[in-house]
Amino acid sequence: MHAEISPALKRLAAARRQQGLSQAELGRRIGRSRSFVSAVEQEKVLPSLPMYVAMCRVLAVPWNLDPDPAQGLSGPRLEPVKLRDVRLDRLPELVEREVRAVILPTAWSLQLSDGYPYSDAPVMTRQVTVDESRITLDYNVAVVEIHCASPTDLPARDRLDSLAHRIEVLLDNFQVVSFSQTVGILYDTAARLSAELDPAPLLQITVERAREFLAADLAYVTLMDTARQSVRMEVACGHRHPGFLEIVLPLGVGLGGWVARNQVPLTVRDYLNDNTISHDPATDALVRDEGIRAILGVPLVVRGSTLGVLFSAKREPAQFTAQDTAVLSSLADFAALALLNAESYTRALRVAESCQRAQEEAEQRHEACAAALELEHRLMALLARDGNLADAIEAVAAALEIELLYLSQGDTVLAHSSGWNIPGVAIGETLPWSWFTRHGWDRLRSQAAISQSACAQEGAGIVPLLRQAEVVGFLLARHPAPGDLPAPILEKLSPLAAIFTMHRIGEQALVEAGRRLHREFFDELLAHSVPPIEVVRRHGLQAWPALKFPHRAFVLQIVSSSDPHGFESMPQVYHVAASACPDDLLSIYGTRLVGLTSSTAPTRFQEMALRIQRQALSPSAAIRLVAGPVGNDLQTDRETLLNAFQVLDQFGASLRETVTWLEHVTPLLSLFGQAGLADLQQLVRQYLHPLLERDAWWLDTLHAYLAHNQNQAQTARALSVHPNTLRYRIEKIRELLGDALDDPVRRLLVEISVVAWKTLSVTP
Repeated sequence: MHAEISPALKRLAAARRQQGLSQAELGRRIGRSRSFVSAVEQEKVLPSLPMYVAMCRVLAVPWNLDPDPAQGLSGPRLEPVKLRDVRLDRLPELVEREVRAVILPTAWSLQLSDGYPYSDAPVMTRQVTVDESRITLDYNVAVVEIHCASPTDLPARDRLDSLAHRIEVLLDNFQVVSFSQTVGILYDTAARLSAELDPAPLLQITVERAREFLAADLAYVTLMDTARQSVRMEVACGHRHPGFLEIVLPLGVGLGGWVARNQVPLTVRDYLNDNTISHDPATDALVRDEGIRAILGVPLVVRGSTLGVLFSAKREPAQFTAQDTAVLSSLADFAALALLNAESYTRALRVAESCQRAQEEAEQRHEACAAALELEHRLMALLARDGNLADAIEAVAAALEIELLYLSQGDTVLAHSSGWNIPGVAIGETLPWSWFTRHGWDRLRSQAAISQSACAQEGAGIVPLLRQAEVVGFLLARHPAPGDLPAPILEKLSPLAAIFTMHRIGEQALVEAGRRLHREFFDELLAHSVPPIEVVRRHGLQAWPALKFPHRAFVLQIVSSSDPHGFESMPQVYHVAASACPDDLLSIYGTRLVGLTSSTAPTRFQEMALRIQRQALSPSAAIRLVAGPVGNDLQTDRETLLNAFQVLDQFGASLRETVTWLEHVTPLLSLFGQAGLADLQQLVRQYLHPLLERDAWWLDTLHAYLAHNQNQAQTARALSVHPNTLRYRIEKIRELLGDALDDPVRRLLVEISVVAWKTLSVTP
């Protein structure tokens, strides 16, 4: 028997025995005798390829002849694919590759949702249905339909779930990689535009990239003619008729005139049939000759002035998405800045021809432009290579001879130059508003956020990082020497802000992807119907590799009179906790924060709570955290989280300490969880009333005495008191409680009451 077919035949025999199918039954289903099946399994007869495939279909076994031993019956080995080299039109090929690794379909289809892969929707599988010989895999962003020849060709449910997960991972990874790829291309485009000082090639690069980005049929640029109050066609890519370059539109007329006048992007599905735009007959004729239907136009704006309009168009009705608008707007911003630099450089050269002094000024301007270009290239290289914010901020601060502070939109310190250290505030912490007030920059900070433009005052300046109309961060600059911040500093810093903005957007996309993965893991772990634990573990290891090591599970809740449900403060709590414990697995679950931490030190939770209290909560709010034991079993983690939820539901606002250990409060939950907090507090008052009226150390002594099984020597050591002192206290406690410590029933009730007092706030 050939060595290559032997493992496949052994796999068929193993699958038949595993399914409890006799040789005669298998022979009947494939139309052969029992002796034929026996001869094949004993490797005396080599089946034909159609017969081998038929046996594989009956037994639901992959029919490739070179399976991956590590995968067993789960599917054939697939060679890895570098998603960064794959375009969207190749995605169906990759999905088909995954499908055919599990089943041989007669037909299949993939339907992607609008906006994919740039939409914010999670990819997660919503439903897997089987209807006779048709399989439907329904995701948030796509639907995959697979048709089989007959119901007997359908794979087993576990293999179908595995296929659904593999396609889900492929779609999710392709979404993240596509976004990162777009950011990288924008970086490259910005570098090419910044290096070009001639307007004609600069605009040609712009339209070519616009056509490539949006997969459009043509792209073009119209420039503003201020004297005639109109826009005229300057350069185009993909057009068919030379007359298309003769278009001139007054401001407010046509899509280009409207965008130039209002400085707002505009898209139409079918231009010639759109009645919301003022049409120009001559322009409409040229548009009709080109066959243009859908158009997207964004303004080229610098410092509030319109330089022109950048267009992307298609020769069929289509709807440009918000992501298309964002990408084209980013490209337009880069082009507008580069066009301004090019025009400034050209103007300086013309002045230099008539006057030596002007020539020297032009040379200086050229050197400044070259220095700015070099700085932009260095900055893009630093961020694109390893995303090192500290090195990038230090490079900009050194080049501009300023001190620089990089803040998020919520005033969290992301990075700062070496000359600007903030005492008491580390990177990752949030600057309090009092810090801005103390330095007189509170008005500057508010003005920059509202106007969304660079502002300066008294030796300091702030440049907002803008993503369309949203502020995603701030660059705060100050001059080390006394006096006002030089105006050219902000002019040089503003173009660099666009680069930091793209980096910030990319980071936020990765963080959001991670948050979705964490939430999906907790959804699986805490679901009423939990998937197989190995599936949950595999998903958990993808979200948090430290899951295989010992860890603790915990739940955190905010108790506040101003925000009783904790909705408003929880996002800020999550942000501070993630900054304080970046290696932990965290997720907002309703009004609570759930998490797993690999730090087994009990002090970890006290440190986290102290930092959250200081940075994210008002003085009237308090933290209640319930933590479980150390372990690495997912079933234990699930029970810990569910019990912690129940503890917070029953006793949350009455928990005595910031951090409560689940093993201490579990007996109370088991005995009094349904009875209610009032009954438990009444029990404490009934059996500990004589001690509640005295100092708390009487109850601390009783708690330690009972915890050490009434061993006085061990109790004295635990309380760090002299044995005679302890004897005196015990005698007084016995005197106050009567025979409660000697009677087994009353002693049990006293022990429960002491544990409740230690855990909950009980008044006399």
